[in-house]
Amino acid sequence: MRTLRYPPAVRRLISILLGSACFAAVTVVLLEGLLALWLAWPALPAAPLAQRLYADETIYPNFDSACARFDPELFYTLRPGTCRFDTREFSTELRINSMGFRDEEASLQAPRVVAVGDSTTMGWGVAEEEAYPALLESRLRIRVLNAGVPSYGTRREMAVLERVDTSALSHLIVQFDTNDHSENKSFFKIGQTISSESDYDRLAAEAVSGARYWPGKHSWLALKMALGESGSGGWLSTRKTAVEAEAFLYALRHGSSVDLSRVHVVVFVIEARAGRYGPAFLSALETALAADPHPGWLGRVTLVDVSDDIQPDVRFRLDPHIGPEGHRRIAERLAAVIAAE
Repeated sequence: MRTLRYPPAVRRLISILLGSACFAAVTVVLLEGLLALWLAWPALPAAPLAQRLYADETIYPNFDSACARFDPELFYTLRPGTCRFDTREFSTELRINSMGFRDEEASLQAPRVVAVGDSTTMGWGVAEEEAYPALLESRLRIRVLNAGVPSYGTRREMAVLERVDTSALSHLIVQFDTNDHSENKSFFKIGQTISSESDYDRLAAEAVSGARYWPGKHSWLALKMALGESGSGGWLSTRKTAVEAEAFLYALRHGSSVDLSRVHVVVFVIEARAGRYGPAFLSALETALAADPHPGWLGRVTLVDVSDDIQPDVRFRLDPHIGPEGHRRIAERLAAVIAAE
């Protein structure tokens, strides 16, 4: 059989291409290993890249069929029963009552205090008794309902009050996070909009699919971040706090038809990433409240700045949420506000 021989120039080109392919493959394997080590080794410092990789592999409870379900009025609620929420940094049990909140069934019976918010209020990454609403209940020795649901904005946080027994309500605690603004802004501009069940099922399927690992995934995401396609711009960009404050107050006032005339509303801010956003937002809220007449209850809102208490040392290494110590500090601040009245 006659052997096919390529010209010297072609052989050199093939050799270069094969060498480059081998070099690229080895580089990807080494990079994948280093990134995997970075994620898995608690002693190594975190950085935006490691946090991005972590977020990309995490299935949030609100899109986990074992922990949540579609709701025609709120898009989704937590599913009554028990499920587990596991990530690289924690493993927690979520016990959900009949109303879809991470709290005891008894807490639904005429609570004195209701805490609404998103994943932080729910107690993302901490035990149920370590979340600030439970700690607040222990400190004040009154019934406190934890009505936090992951990824809810202020409009849906207020809407859950329609389902809550408010007959004995004296204080409403509202947690604001920087990522609430898109929902508040949408409500402010076009009113209440809830997507369909098929949309929820599609997003849940995409969340599960997107969290799966495939060879080279870490390297690909690292390359995207290097090219400025991390998808985290929404977290870190400078926002117009005056606009956010206006949309927040609108959601606070119009998100629920529940009579709050005898209720004292307490607002505090948790930032999605460590930073100095909170004080600027609360200052914008103070200005908005002072500049425009509001219903009596809204004019009595108490603003609590917990920024100095929530420093990086009370957050998880990869996950941006706060750990038990952060919840303890928030409960301490809020208990002082309520007890002082």
